[in-house]
Amino acid sequence: VAKLAAIPKPPPPVDAFSKSSLTVQNQLLDLPPNMSKIALASADTPASDIPAIDSVAPSVLPLPANSYTSSTTTSVPTAIQGPQGSTGVTFPAVVHPNIDGIAIKPVLDDIYNFQNYGKYAVTIFDQNSENILVQTLVNVVPENEICMPKKFVLRDSVNNILVGASVKLKLHDQVVFTGSTDSAGTVIMPTTLQKNCYDVEIHASDAQHKPSVFRMIVYENRGSEISTQFICRQLDSDQLEIVLKWGTIPRDLDSHLHISDGRHVYYESKVEENVSLDCDVTNGNGPETIKIRLEPGLKYLYVVHRYSRDGHLTKSGATVTFNNSAITNSNTPYQVVQIPVVNQPNANFWIVCEIDGTTKNIRMFENAFENHNNYASDEIGKKYLK
Repeated sequence: VAKLAAIPKPPPPVDAFSKSSLTVQNQLLDLPPNMSKIALASADTPASDIPAIDSVAPSVLPLPANSYTSSTTTSVPTAIQGPQGSTGVTFPAVVHPNIDGIAIKPVLDDIYNFQNYGKYAVTIFDQNSENILVQTLVNVVPENEICMPKKFVLRDSVNNILVGASVKLKLHDQVVFTGSTDSAGTVIMPTTLQKNCYDVEIHASDAQHKPSVFRMIVYENRGSEISTQFICRQLDSDQLEIVLKWGTIPRDLDSHLHISDGRHVYYESKVEENVSLDCDVTNGNGPETIKIRLEPGLKYLYVVHRYSRDGHLTKSGATVTFNNSAITNSNTPYQVVQIPVVNQPNANFWIVCEIDGTTKNIRMFENAFENHNNYASDEIGKKYLK
C-alpha cells in the first residue's frame, strides 16, 4: 500500500463513480491505450513535483503490487481532502488490474469556483472500503480553455474581424479592465490580475451583434496565448444560430443539420428553406455556422463530422454555441456544449442535439458518436430523429 507521509486520517470513503455522469464513467472505464502513469506524491514531495491534473480527462495512478487481488476492472470508493473553500468536488476511481493502474478524475460541480483548484490528498480504498489501496497528492488545475488568455481575437460568427469591440473584465461586479480591439480584432489582456474568477463582457461596436458574457479564471500561468471568440448575431425570436469552433487538429470539421422532413444542410448543400450554412472553414479553429428559422412541426438534428483524417474528433476541443436566449431558455446570451474527451479514436460523427421546432427545446445527446463515414446520406437523421 502506498501511503502519504504524515497525512491526517482521511474522511469516510464515498462511491463517487456511481454518482458520476455516463460520460465520466465511460472515460474511467475505457482508457486510451498506452496511457502513462502519474507519480505518487507524499507530504514530503516538493510542491513543484506534485502531479498536476485537470477535469478534462482521466489520469492513471500506479497500483501498488499485491494491493489488489481481483483481475476485474471495477470502480472503487475514494476520500479526499481539498483546499480551503473547495466544494462539490469528487474523485471517482476505477482499478484497471490489466495495466496495474487506477484511473481517477476530479469532477467539479462548479469549474469556475477558483477555490476548487489546488492540492488534494486522495485516498483510494478497495471495493469494501476496508483497506487503503493508494494515498497520494495531486494538484488540480483548471482546464486551459477556461483560463484567461494573453490576448483575445474577436470575430463574428461568420468570421469577420470585429474592430473597435470592447472587452471588460469584472470582479465582484467591479470593472477591473477595459480594452478595445485593434484593426486585427485583437485586445491584449493585463498580466497583473489576481487569482480569481472574472466575468468577461464583450460588446461589438454595432447593433448587429449580440453582447457576449462568460467567465474565465486567472490561475497561475495557465491560459493560451490567443483565444478566438466568435461573437454571434442578433436574431429574431424564432431563429437559432449554431456556431462550431475547435482547435487546429483535425483541420476540417463540418456542421451538419438533418431535418425531420428529409432535408440535409451541410457544405455540399448549404441552403435550404429557412436553413443556411453561413460559414464553412476548412483550416482549423472555425467557425462553422448554421442559422435556422425554426418551423413548428419539424425537428432538427445537429451533428459534427470529422472531414479531415488528421486527428481524433474527441480530441479536437470542439465546442458548440447555441445563440438565442429565447430558444435556449438560458439566463446568459448563449448555451455552450463541449465535446466529451472519451476513447473514441474511430469516431467520425459527434451527435450533439435534437431541436424541436414547435417547443424550441434543445435536447442534448450524451456521449453519442458514430464511426461510419456516410456524411452525404440521411442515415444519421433517420437513426436519431424520432
